[in-house]
Amino acid sequence: MKIKILILVVCFVTNTFLLACNDVSKETVEQKNKNGTVSIEAALVYKSGDVKPVARTEFMLLDKSLEEILKESGFVSSINEVVSNNNKGAVQIGNIPLVSLFGVILQTSEDKDRGVNEEQRKIRKDLRTALQTALAGVPKHTVYSTKTDFQGKAEIQNVKPGEYYLFGTTEPGVNARVWNVKTLVKEGQNSVLLDQDNTSEKPPS
Repeated sequence: MKIKILILVVCFVTNTFLLACNDVSKETVEQKNKNGTVSIEAALVYKSGDVKPVARTEFMLLDKSLEEILKESGFVSSINEVVSNNNKGAVQIGNIPLVSLFGVILQTSEDKDRGVNEEQRKIRKDLRTALQTALAGVPKHTVYSTKTDFQGKAEIQNVKPGEYYLFGTTEPGVNARVWNVKTLVKEGQNSVLLDQDNTSEKPPS
């Protein structure tokens, strides 16, 4: 008699567990159906008419603008410290967007430092270090990420609808570009085209 009762209890618990799992699975499927897919195509168009895909580049959907992240990271203080340490006073940021300042520093690179004097080379190096320190705050605000293929295309699936900022940069150098694009993700398909028109920089020459 005890064995029969035990078997009934086990069967009841098992069935309850399976039903609960089925409910969870249904909720998961329903939630996925309500999510969106973000298709990214990134390319730079040169004055010559040539189109260069932004290939093998990581892009992230952030829950906060890069501008806000840079403010949180103390980016301005870091820049002022670098300049102050080199006896250049303080940087007058004014209304300059931090993302633009970010881009200007990104456009300096070690190979280009050869053409400047020792003092300027040190400042540029210190500014790049400050930039890397500021970027340390990006991962905690990254909700989704992807990397473009050789055609500059990528896709992020199962994205919860809402407002994000699509962030990415090209390689450091004179033509470096920074994207910090406000992106509203809706259910279904969402397409984002990235080029010079929505970067913080001037078009390449």
